[in-house]
Amino acid sequence: MNQEAILISFIVAILGIAYPILLQVITRLDEKYNSTIILDLIKSEKEWKIFKLTLFSALIITGIHLLKRPLIYDFGIFNTLISHSGIILLYVSTGLLITSYIFFVHKTIIYYHPQELVKYLIEKSKHNNTTENKPIQGLTDILMLAIKTADAKIARELTKFFTSYFSNKRDELANSENPYWDKTYIQIIRRGTEELLNQKSKRVSYLNRNIVGGLWLLGTEKGNKIPEETYQILWENLINSIEYDRPDFVMKIWQNSHDYYRNNFYEFQNDNVDLEERNRFLEFHYAMGGLLLFSKKYKLINSIFNYITNLPPKYFLLPDTFNEIFYFLIRFREPEYYNNTFIGVRYQYSGSQGLDSEFLIKKHTQLYLGLLFIRQYSLHKYYTFEAPLAEPSIPPEQKDKKLLIEYIPQLKNFINEIMNDKELIISLEWEKLITYLNEDSNDKSPSKLINNYIQKLEQSLEETEIT
Repeated sequence: MNQEAILISFIVAILGIAYPILLQVITRLDEKYNSTIILDLIKSEKEWKIFKLTLFSALIITGIHLLKRPLIYDFGIFNTLISHSGIILLYVSTGLLITSYIFFVHKTIIYYHPQELVKYLIEKSKHNNTTENKPIQGLTDILMLAIKTADAKIARELTKFFTSYFSNKRDELANSENPYWDKTYIQIIRRGTEELLNQKSKRVSYLNRNIVGGLWLLGTEKGNKIPEETYQILWENLINSIEYDRPDFVMKIWQNSHDYYRNNFYEFQNDNVDLEERNRFLEFHYAMGGLLLFSKKYKLINSIFNYITNLPPKYFLLPDTFNEIFYFLIRFREPEYYNNTFIGVRYQYSGSQGLDSEFLIKKHTQLYLGLLFIRQYSLHKYYTFEAPLAEPSIPPEQKDKKLLIEYIPQLKNFINEIMNDKELIISLEWEKLITYLNEDSNDKSPSKLINNYIQKLEQSLEETEIT
């Protein structure tokens, strides 16, 4: 077999055997990772493009060489070189084809080894400034597969990366006038939550707090601004967790928010804390309490009422005084008073729409406020300055007085409804407390306290209008 035949046989072997096998191998990546993005990524690699180019070039050169057309013109001393150019080009094209084939096979091996692929795509993502950033999408698909298959090793490696990825974005948002999450970040959380809801294995349970609990969205840094999308996604996570009966996920949301409030709104409450941002944060968790009541998740309510991370106990997402309860009573009943969107849109319950949604949310949030009102009687004093049963103060604004006079009687009805809900009271272990509050001799019962407060509101309103 002469040299030409050997070179051509190499080209034919790659075209007839290696190329179809490579196509099959590439196609199987879609099945391996359940990701069309991974398939797109390998097809966009320069090794694949160069391999196809060299194969196409080798075929053309082989075809031209096989024609062996005689020289039409006399080039003198270059005749010999031109006569042998065909075999020279055949050598060069075959050499380039084999080299490009080897390089592409090496790249394919990286794609078939999950750990190697994760490292490779992480490095590749650092140099990709496009909006869609396909390496990030590829890593997201691998993370979803790792969650689905409970592959702790891959999931842990990707957790480190995405923790840093979200942290960098939060730093960027901290300096933004109107912070918002890009679609890529939102999709990671939504898809991750969907996979975790169906995953019972504890091998990847450390991701529950990162994804479902909102740690990647809220972070642990101080001073970060919270985009409105964060609340939307956390509310979706909360709704899904309840529908899938995952109380552990609901607690992850509460626990993470508890820590966030302590680090951002409590420990530094005198350091220029944005009060509206703090109240917006608390508003979400008051609405969360209403949703738990609506869903009859009484054991979960007991869990959040008793969740603490320090002694003496401090319940960061729960009120210390009656004043806080009355503030949120107005906030939920008169959302436009605080320039908010309709509560029914912001905290929609599953299966409810329009005015029905608005009614359900206001009702159950007020029920939760009534529950919190009763809870004040269960609190213990650990410091002399603590006064959970202190009489609420009179607001300075006339409008607030009128609103409280209008809404507190209905709150009183909700408090009575709560006190008569035996299933709820037993779940909270409040039997003795309710018996005590129902005693006629109790001068500090909710009913008497509210009646006295309404009288003072009416008196203050009348005196202010006269003056």
